[in-house]
Amino acid sequence: MTLEDKNIIDKLIIDFIRDMNDWEKYCLELEEDESIPFNEEAIKQKQKLIELFQNYCTDKDRKNGSPNTVTYGEEGSYVYDFEDEEIINIEEEKNNRVIVSTTRTKPMEKKHKYVVVKKSDKWLIDSKKRYSSYKEKWENVSL
Repeated sequence: MTLEDKNIIDKLIIDFIRDMNDWEKYCLELEEDESIPFNEEAIKQKQKLIELFQNYCTDKDRKNGSPNTVTYGEEGSYVYDFEDEEIINIEEEKNNRVIVSTTRTKPMEKKHKYVVVKKSDKWLIDSKKRYSSYKEKWENVSL
């Protein structure tokens, strides 16, 4: 992996986390706006989420996760928090496949691994894992 690739991957993860956090805040704003019917709110939330996934993630069937299901946190417990989640390691697993390790401290410590792959000369996020200290192993989680 070149330094240029490493910088691109670093930016990809940071931008994804930031944009997902912005999306969570957008969802909460829609939820609070009583003038928007629930069905319209859900359509807007999902539409924006699909756009984010098209920009940052590999195109694959994610039956039980985003963007097919819409789940988000709220202030103090966002699923994505670019102000708290930081990259601690970028490791090339094999050619065109990289593991990006991150850590968060709020509201409690969380460790994640993002699997990033290069498809058609573009780096994209393929999946995400979270470390379960209870089970002492990495588990697949929805992006």
